[in-house]
Amino acid sequence: MSKADITRRKEQLQEMERKAKKKLQSGTDSVEQNVSRALKTGLIIGGVLFAGYQIARLITSSSRKEDLKKKALTSQ
Repeated sequence: MSKADITRRKEQLQEMERKAKKKLQSGTDSVEQNVSRALKTGLIIGGVLFAGYQIARLITSSSRKEDLKKKALTSQ
């Protein structure tokens, strides 16, 4: 191999390394985006479930109060 061949091969390897690093970085960015999206979705779903739970609790507690009032009025 001549010195020019060695230099060309070295440049090719450096270019391949740059492309591999760039591809790896873009893959990492994609994973971070997916994780971020999953966390946001989880927070939204959790918030909706918690709101539903609070509404159900409010409804059941108010119906219990009404039942107690009715019992108190009928027992008098």
